[in-house]
Amino acid sequence: MTCGNLTHIWGLNVSGRALESLVSCLTAVLSVTVLTFTLLGILCFKRYRSLTRTIRELQATKLALQPVSRQEASIAPARPVGEEEEEELQPQTLLQKSSIVRSSSKKRWKGLHQAPRFTKLDLNLLQLIKAGKEGVFYQARMTRGTCKGHNMFTCKISKEGVRLKQVEAEVSIMRKLMHHKNILQLLDWRTTEEPYILIMEYVSYGTLRTFLQTNKSLLSADPELQSLLTIASYHIALAMQHLRSKMIVHCDLALRNIMVNRFPWEVKVAEFGLARDLSRLTSRHSSRWRNPHVRRGATRPYSSSTGSLRLRFK
Repeated sequence: MTCGNLTHIWGLNVSGRALESLVSCLTAVLSVTVLTFTLLGILCFKRYRSLTRTIRELQATKLALQPVSRQEASIAPARPVGEEEEEELQPQTLLQKSSIVRSSSKKRWKGLHQAPRFTKLDLNLLQLIKAGKEGVFYQARMTRGTCKGHNMFTCKISKEGVRLKQVEAEVSIMRKLMHHKNILQLLDWRTTEEPYILIMEYVSYGTLRTFLQTNKSLLSADPELQSLLTIASYHIALAMQHLRSKMIVHCDLALRNIMVNRFPWEVKVAEFGLARDLSRLTSRHSSRWRNPHVRRGATRPYSSSTGSLRLRFK
C-alpha cells in the first residue's frame, strides 16, 4: 500500500471522528434544550392550573354569595365624589326618604328594648379572643341549653363606661347587615343592664391578626400564600361592598376586627362599635349627603368604604 493511500485513509478516519464528535455535541445540546423547555412547560402548566382553579373557586363563591334580592346583586360601582361634584336630591325625594328612614328607625329601635333572655351568669366563657377599647370578645357557650340553636358562639361583653346608646347603635347596624357570609352575624343581645352583652356566631380561629401571627411559619412555607391572601381580601371586599349597599361606614377596618372561621374562605368583618349608619344622618343646614371621608380642602376624595379599602395591620 502506497504512502498516499495511507495518508488518504488516515484523513478519512480523522474526519469521521470529528463528525462523530460534532454529532454528539449537537445531540447533547438538543437534549438539554428539549429538557429545559419540557421543565418550563410543566411549571407553566402547573401555574396555569393553579390560577384556573383559583378563578373557578372565586366565581363559585361569588355565585353562592349572591343575595336573594336582585337589587343588592346589581350594586353600582363606587364613584369618586368631590365637593364640587356632589349630587343634589330633589325636595320631594328627600321628604319621602326622610319619612321612610324615621319610620324604619322607630321600628328598629323599638325592637332593641327587649326583655332579658339571659344574664352573664348564663354564659360559660371558654377562651379570650381579643380585648378592645369598648368590649372583650370571648368564645363561649350557654351553661344550659343553646342560643338559638348554637352550642358555641362568640360573645362581646362591654367594658365599664360604654354608653347604652352606643351599644344600641351597634346592635341596630348589625341587624341591618344580617344574612351575609362575610359579616359576623348577631344572634342575640342584652341591653337592659350592664355589662351589655352581644352574642354572635362562632368563629374557629379568632381574629385574622392572631391567625396570621400564630400560623406565620406554616403560611410562609406555603407556595400558594399569595393566592390565599388574595382570596381572603376578596371576601373582605365583598363584606365592604355589602356595607356600602346598606350605607354603612365601618370606620375601624383592621386585622384585629376581622374574624376567621375557615381561612381563606370564611373571613368575617366584625366590631361595629364605631360604625356609622349614613341613612340615619340628617342635616339641618344642607339637603345633600356628604361623604364622611371627604374633608374640606381634600384633594383626593373617597367614595365609600369599598372605594378606599385599606386594612390596618394591627
